[in-house]
Order: sequence, then structure tokens, then C-alpha cells
Amino acid sequence: MSARTLQTRRAASIAALIIALALINLAVMGSVAASADEAELGAMRAQTLRAFYAAESGGLAIAKLRTENLALPSPGTIVNLPSSSFTFVSLPPATGTGQAVIEGRSDAASRRLRLTLADD
Repeated sequence: MSARTLQTRRAASIAALIIALALINLAVMGSVAASADEAELGAMRAQTLRAFYAAESGGLAIAKLRTENLALPSPGTIVNLPSSSFTFVSLPPATGTGQAVIEGRSDAASRRLRLTLADD
């Protein structure tokens, strides 16, 4: 074998190694990006669930206040919870049938709950 042939083979093997490393790098970058998207999606699901639970807490508070004939909060009242909050958007009359709209928030997520309340 001549020296030139040996150099050509060595250069080809180095080029093949560089291409293989580049392909492995692309595969790793793709999997890391996909897992980051999954983590963000999981965080948004948790925030959405907390926002719904906050709105549900507001609905339970309205139902309890009406059941015990206590004064209802005014629309726009915000109640802060440890990891979320809820706002009374609209409230039913103290007696009779009416709808309450409560909006729960947790970070960027928000959920609205509409309840129809009626006297027995």
C-alpha cells in the first residue's frame, strides 16, 4: 500500500466518524427538545387542574353562603389561595334561581365555572 492510499483511507475514516458524531448529536438534541415539551405540557396540566379546583372552591363557598343565608361577596372579589386564586365574576341573587360565574387562576392557566343555584 502506498502512503497516499493510507492517507486517503485515514481521511475517509475521520470524515465518517465526524458524520456519525453529528448524527448522534442531532438525535440527542431531538430527544432533549421533546422531553422539554413534555415537561412544559405537564406543568400546564397541573396549573389548569389547580385553576379548576380554585374555581370549584369558589362555587362551594357560594353554595355554602346561600345555604346558610349569609351575605354573598360582591362581584369582582378575589380570594387568594396558596397556589391559586378565584374571582367571583357574577353572582346570583340572594334568593331564587340564578347563575354564579367563578374564575379560577393558577399562574398562566384559568378556568371558569358556571353554577345554576336555586332555592329548594
